[in-house]
Amino acid sequence: MICLSDNDLIRKLAACDLLEEALAALEATRDEVFVLPTARYVLLKPIKKPEQAKVRMGEAVFERLKAFLESVQTLSAPPPAAEQQLLDDAVGIDAGEAVLFSSTAHFAEFLVATSDKTSLRALASTPACQPVFQRLQGHVITFEQILVRVIDRIGFESLLAKVVPALHCDTVLRAVFGSGLEATEANVRSGLIGYIEHLRRETNGLLITP
Repeated sequence: MICLSDNDLIRKLAACDLLEEALAALEATRDEVFVLPTARYVLLKPIKKPEQAKVRMGEAVFERLKAFLESVQTLSAPPPAAEQQLLDDAVGIDAGEAVLFSSTAHFAEFLVATSDKTSLRALASTPACQPVFQRLQGHVITFEQILVRVIDRIGFESLLAKVVPALHCDTVLRAVFGSGLEATEANVRSGLIGYIEHLRRETNGLLITP
């Protein structure tokens, strides 16, 4: 399955050491993953002094990110100009997300993997963006949805051991896994599904169904 991913989602998965597990959960190979042209510069900056990035995020996460970005595809075909302009003009849609959303026009089947809820809400609520919104309906998967899939694949305890050391990377993680290693699967699932269903209602069918 072709998967177009935003930068922040990749950063969070790398921080949790869940990149491989996420690929398996998405049933995607690295050749099927496309990232933004800005990914290397945003995630590994400053490029000229990468040791500073290593200090900031930790060497293990930095090397994990670097290896992943070197092994996946970069979106290179220009997105449709008219769509790109509509998205660029929409209030609340991040520039990177605008490229991601409009680039889906190049693929017959795809998933957009994103953690940018603000952009999703804006896409769903902006009348001028309805042609793009309609194409993306049922084709968006969020960080929380990926976590639920990973739990189903590797088990809750395995996920917990990876996520707890990285709670700093995401607000939802801190809320749902607030008890740390004492967190229970029932509470975590309930929390994640609560966030998913709330966003599903706000975005009127953008999210992929279970």
